Formats: sequence, C-alpha cells, structure tokens
Amino acid sequence: MPEHAENGLLLRWAEALLAGPLPGRRRAIVEMLPAHPANRVQALFRLDGGPEQALRGFLLGRDPRSGAQRFALDLPAPPPGGTLSWRPVGRCAGREADPGRAAEAAPPAPTPAERFPYAMEFLGRVTAHLDQNPFAVGETPDGLRIVFPLGVGGTVRGPRLNGTISHAGGDWMLVRRDGVGISDINVLVRTDGGDIILGEYGGVVDFGADGYAQLVAGTGPRQAAVQLAPRWVTSASASRWINRLQCIGLGRVTMATLVVEYDLYAMRSRAAEG
Repeated sequence: MPEHAENGLLLRWAEALLAGPLPGRRRAIVEMLPAHPANRVQALFRLDGGPEQALRGFLLGRDPRSGAQRFALDLPAPPPGGTLSWRPVGRCAGREADPGRAAEAAPPAPTPAERFPYAMEFLGRVTAHLDQNPFAVGETPDGLRIVFPLGVGGTVRGPRLNGTISHAGGDWMLVRRDGVGISDINVLVRTDGGDIILGEYGGVVDFGADGYAQLVAGTGPRQAAVQLAPRWVTSASASRWINRLQCIGLGRVTMATLVVEYDLYAMRSRAAEG
C-alpha cells in the first residue's frame, strides 16, 4: 500500500479501485493520520491525460486497529480503452500532504556506476619481531613519536613469497592523539632463493581510544589491529614480478612481545582488461 508523509500528516491508499455504489464510478479508499476533526482528503485526477480535476472525499469512519480516519473518493470510471490517473491530497489546519509535489521535487536517482573489477591474491604470512627496546622520541607537536627497530627472526611464508626479514629497518611511527598509529616502514626481505627485496610502506595501527595515553605512560593495549599498504622493489630477475604490485597487509601486533603478524595480499585492478 503506497503511503506519503509530509508536514506531520500521513496518507495511505490502495492503488486498486473498488466498484462504487454509484454507476460509472470507482471508489478509492484513503487513510489519514493522525486523526483530527479538521482532516480533509481530495483526489486530483486526469481522464485520458486531460486537465487535472479535483474531487473531494468523504469520511467513512476510523480503522479500529490503527485509528486512522478512512476517506472514500468516488472517481469517474474511464471510458473503454481510456486511462485514469489520480493521487490523494490530505489537508489539516493549513498543513498539506501531496505526494505529487514530493515526486516533482525529488531529483532522479543517479544510476549507480558499475564497480571496477579487481583480484586479491594471498602471497604469504609475514611475522616480524620488533626490538624489545624501541626508541621513544616522546610527545611532539605532531603527536607521540616512537621508533620500532626490527629485531631478529622475522619470516615471510606463503604460496608466492618465502624468505627471512633482515635485522635492518623498522617502523618510524607517529601516534595520533586519537590512538591511531601512522606507520612509516622500511624493511628488507631475503628470499629463500637469495633475492633481496626492499619494502617501503605506510599504514595504520589502531591502539584504541585510550592508546595514546597508554603509550605515553609506557604501556599499551594487549593487541592492536594492523592495516598496511606495502610496496616492494627488487633488481633480482626471479622476483621482479613483485615490482608491479600494490599490496595490503591485515593482521595484528602483540604489544607484550612486540611481534607483528599480518597476511600479505596483492591487489590487482582488472579494469583495463578485455
């Protein structure tokens, strides 16, 4: 059942017309809320696309369940093969609800653009051990600055990338006052085949709403979510495929051990294919 709300008035009506008690007429039933002695309903209608005409409805009573006032409008039946278009208009004490005005004012809905296709490939699990003694630069005008040097024992293991993380590099992190850490990472990976791959990337680490205060105090949450955007470069012929990739890393850091773990994915746009 269509309905229209405007200016604190609600109209509901059935699109199907009933056989009316008068010959050559079809009855429309319109409900109006809230009930009020000043409520009035009329129909604006066109026969065969002709000029718009008005017809006043009359009150039948109230719906026992909803309490809505029910109005009847006996519209003229169109001739054989003809058309009848109509809409109800409700009025009460200077207020008006007209679904036709709302339709005219509403801009056409934009056609949603087709989404660009993409592919997401899992490359491997990254496990990076940070040094247990990070350099706390402290609170600066930009926020809290902490440098997390890489420790020993980091690995990358997966279907496309396997190797060890060199004990060089780290995360020059800025922690905002809302508890979000902005990563600035440089890392070297030596593949099992001996290739050297340089990773340069940023991302966000969410320490939580109280994370800034905790880190200033020298503590922190038990774990924090990690979302990274790595890029990799190498001159080794066997690993040059990685030069073309934009990757994402999703995982966590465990603050008690300063171990970062994330799944590394390659993101590829398919928009230029075909």
